[in-house]
Amino acid sequence: MHRLEQEVPVAPSPLPSRATLARRPRRRLVVALRRQPVVFWALAALAGIATYATVAGALQRATAGAEAYGDLVPVLVAREDLAAGATLDAGQVEVRRLPASLVPTDALASLPEGRSVRSPVLAGEAVAASRLAPDGAIGVAGQLAPTERAVAVPTDHHRPPLAVGQRVDVLATVDPTLATGRGPTTPVATSARVLVVEDAGITVAVGSDDAARLATAMATSVVTVVISPG
Repeated sequence: MHRLEQEVPVAPSPLPSRATLARRPRRRLVVALRRQPVVFWALAALAGIATYATVAGALQRATAGAEAYGDLVPVLVAREDLAAGATLDAGQVEVRRLPASLVPTDALASLPEGRSVRSPVLAGEAVAASRLAPDGAIGVAGQLAPTERAVAVPTDHHRPPLAVGQRVDVLATVDPTLATGRGPTTPVATSARVLVVEDAGITVAVGSDDAARLATAMATSVVTVVISPG
């Protein structure tokens, strides 16, 4: 008797993965290029030239930017708004590197000890020497320019609402019978900068010549403060 041999099923070969299929064309290309070294090295040279052109272009743009704005220099920058009269401390400022053409010519590179702010500096703004009071000047004196003087002007409760930093004109009124050749009221200081506002009066910054006229007016006439547009 013949035995029937049982056929054993053969499992089908697994299909190649997508990664394998993707690598095959590249392998074939590499093999083909290796068999043709002239083509291989020509393509390699072209790739090198393209890379060099990209890097050279980036360097050229960086060089052009440096020429346009200048080298980076250390600059003292305000971290917060600095009010006039404030004394600088390390927590209010920091040193940043900025293009030389974008900073004031008198910008500081380090913190000056004990210096006061003469005119306000905004956050992010470079701290310039011209915005600071002379060494040793503090308080109201620290807010004055070299040619300015601080004068206290007494006022009554009828004065206009004032705030530090505003500009005012100071008018002097004399007895009309004493006025000679002009009206009884004349300006003795114009565009004076308000430094202090108190109940009894204000303190203003004026030029040295205006300070003398203002002192005379307060001694001989009635003084009125009016708000100036600037």
